[in-house]
Amino acid sequence: MSRFALPGLLVVLLLAPLGARGAGIYVNTTADVVETHDGRCSLREAVSAANLNLASGPDPGECAAGEAAPVMDVIVLQGATYSLTRDPANEDSNVGGDLDVTEHLAIRGVGSKTVIRNGLGSPKVLGDGDGVLHLAPGGENVDALLDALTIRDGDVGCDGVACDAGAGAIRDGGDGSLSLLGVTLAANRISCTGVDCGCALGGNDCDRGDAAALRKSQGDFLALYDVVVSDNAAFCVSDGCGAGSIVKVRLDDGDTWMEKVAFLGNEAGCEGTDCVAGEILHLDALDELLVQDVEFRGNTGSCEGEGCDTSEIYDVDGDNFTSSQHTGLVFEKNVQTCRGDSCDVDEIVDGLGGGLAQGDDRWNDVLVTGNRLSCDGELCAAEEIMTIEPRLLADVELRSNTVECKGADCKTDSLLEVDFDAAREVHIENLVIVSNRIECEGPACGDDGGADLLQIRGGAAQQDGEVHLRAVLLDKNELRCKGESCTVDSVLRIQRNDPGAAGRVSWHGGRATKNRLSCEGLNCNTDWVVRIDTRDAGEDVELTDLVLSGNRLECRGDICDTDDVLRTDLTSDAGESWSRIIVEKNRLECRGFQCDTDRAARATGTNGGYFNLDVSRNKMSCRGDECDADSALDLEGDSPLLAGALVSKNQIACQGVDCNTEEAVELDQGDPVVVNTSIVGNKVSCKKATCEGDGGALEASFGTTRLDQCSIAKNKTDGSGAAIRVFGGAFLSVTSSEIKGNKAKNGIGGIENEGTIVSLEATVLAGNKPKGTDCVDVSGGTGCP
Repeated sequence: MSRFALPGLLVVLLLAPLGARGAGIYVNTTADVVETHDGRCSLREAVSAANLNLASGPDPGECAAGEAAPVMDVIVLQGATYSLTRDPANEDSNVGGDLDVTEHLAIRGVGSKTVIRNGLGSPKVLGDGDGVLHLAPGGENVDALLDALTIRDGDVGCDGVACDAGAGAIRDGGDGSLSLLGVTLAANRISCTGVDCGCALGGNDCDRGDAAALRKSQGDFLALYDVVVSDNAAFCVSDGCGAGSIVKVRLDDGDTWMEKVAFLGNEAGCEGTDCVAGEILHLDALDELLVQDVEFRGNTGSCEGEGCDTSEIYDVDGDNFTSSQHTGLVFEKNVQTCRGDSCDVDEIVDGLGGGLAQGDDRWNDVLVTGNRLSCDGELCAAEEIMTIEPRLLADVELRSNTVECKGADCKTDSLLEVDFDAAREVHIENLVIVSNRIECEGPACGDDGGADLLQIRGGAAQQDGEVHLRAVLLDKNELRCKGESCTVDSVLRIQRNDPGAAGRVSWHGGRATKNRLSCEGLNCNTDWVVRIDTRDAGEDVELTDLVLSGNRLECRGDICDTDDVLRTDLTSDAGESWSRIIVEKNRLECRGFQCDTDRAARATGTNGGYFNLDVSRNKMSCRGDECDADSALDLEGDSPLLAGALVSKNQIACQGVDCNTEEAVELDQGDPVVVNTSIVGNKVSCKKATCEGDGGALEASFGTTRLDQCSIAKNKTDGSGAAIRVFGGAFLSVTSSEIKGNKAKNGIGGIENEGTIVSLEATVLAGNKPKGTDCVDVSGGTGCP
């Protein structure tokens, strides 16, 4: 179909008067009876009359005969409960159990008071009843419409090796269309026992074809409008079993339309080694998909057993999509848990299966709040809250969600993962990620990485792609781990590592504020607040109008490590531009022997331009023997240009024997140029006599560094070279600048030269302390040439 719409036949059915639709078959009894001469028309008899195009009997009050396809017969129900109580169950001729439909049919009620329910079996015994509605049991081409009614209490199960239970409420195996309008699917159950029950292939390869509420396994169209799917359950108990889904849809090149649908309080669970609990909603092998104003609230998935798997709340799969649109979605207070070694908890939202390299996938106006993923066991894994592959992600909010694991080598994945094919653009706009938590506890937990709050990655090798972010807020999130060699990753990571690919990454307008990354344990690690890594892909990076403020990175333990607040890693031939970036009031702390804190901001772009930066009032500190505290700003790429920057009032401190500190600004490669920049009021300190407190303001260690119209003032260091350290064969040229009022406790207050000073022109160089140390050539004695 070229656009999302109900097929013409269904539109006619919805809008035309009842008499224009096939035969009207009026049900006049709630009893589940089949009698030729009783003058009554039961629901079961009405279905048979529509299937066979025969009246249920000659007497008045019997069901009228249906009409042959393509006419759609209409069964009309009253505001009553219709219980299906006839035996036998599990037959396909409409004799007993569920209703078997073999021709086009509409069933119309009057709203919530119209109920069709399974009446077989005991409510206290799982799987001893039957389903409610079976469409096309022989694979017929059946179009079906259900309107203004409730289907409930379906209860199907099976017992045996690799047995198949079917579906609890509605099972549709035909090639036709299915539309539900104003329908509630409630309290339906599906269950199985027996090794590999519910699975065609067994184990974690389980197909999970069963479904508690709705299973449509083929056809060309599915429409759900104003539908509630509530309190349904899918269970299995045995090794390798598959619990099935709540709603499972697989259409071969068909279209699906969902609007005003609510999935409330449904549950999928399994118990046993390698068992699998199915999805709440699974959509597979579709053509066009429209999901609008759909909510998932209070649904749960759980598994218990070694190697068990809890599947997604919402899963979009398959590779035939031409377009996919998700608008007005809500995911609230859903819970996914697993318990057992090597168990796995899947996503709340998995939209990676679209295969949309040539199509269009859009997510906008989406709220994801209060959801939790949790695993408990050695080598267990808690996956992402949301993983998608969009062209557009706009007006999306993730708030107060939790991803956690507990156990040795357990894994926590990202909160939001965006994957993309390199041949296309990805746009992310108005994204809010606030007050979420990712946490792991146990030796080596999180060690294989992936626990970023927002991760953007992917692309095909040797193909170009672009990623564009605009107005992204990352606020008050927490990433934490506890245990030897544990790891927490970034708040935001953009990663392309595809050889031969090229393109562009841009982020315009955004904030990363008051996030906290922490680890506790020997050799533990906290990574970056923001990292953009395109080293193998050759992409350019452009960052504009960003604020990274009040973030805290900390580690506690010997040889622990905290990384940078903002970091970019590019290939040697890729360029980058930073403009109007504020990195302020961030704290990087470590405590422990040989622990390490990195930089507030670090860049590696070739010929990079860094304009109007404000890197101020950050604190990098370490406490422990041989610990390291690094710089506030580090430009490592060849020939960077730093213009209009303010680097002020940063504190770099270490406390411990043989600890080490770096300068406020490091220029590590190429021939850097610094213009109209102020480096003022920074403080570098170390608290032990044997520590190495290096320069205070600026380090130049490679190529020729050129300063023009700069101010380097009132910086302090407990070491030497409070203003500038030149070493490693580097050259320094200073023009029209001021270098004054800097103070060194144990050495040179102004310029400490171990390289070559090319020129000092029209420059004020005075008042640095100790007195007489404005510029000292270390190799040649006092003074500078």
